[in-house]
Amino acid sequence: MRKTVLLIDDEQAFLEPLADALAYEGYEVLTARTAEEGLAILREKHIDLVTIDIMLDPGEGLQDEVDSHCAGHFLCQEIRRNYPRLDAFCISVVSDSETILAVKSLGIRFRG
Repeated sequence: MRKTVLLIDDEQAFLEPLADALAYEGYEVLTARTAEEGLAILREKHIDLVTIDIMLDPGEGLQDEVDSHCAGHFLCQEIRRNYPRLDAFCISVVSDSETILAVKSLGIRFRG
């Protein structure tokens, strides 16, 4: 049975090559361009691994709750609250140590 990976990132230049590489390795790959899309996919599909960008478009339905600078961290919190066993890690160019520590405190790995 193939494992399913969800990539949540609004940067098409990053998303496409990573999705292609994972598909080539035999994974089923789903993508979301906003935090809102990512949460919708998590509700609908069984996901084995999720990657999250920190600076991310929240999506129309979340714009009143969170801005693009915090949408990834918000998403990490939602994932931990609703899917505590889901393997997750952040891939981001964010170098703010406070944000990185906040993500890691949720038990989510961080790659800068």
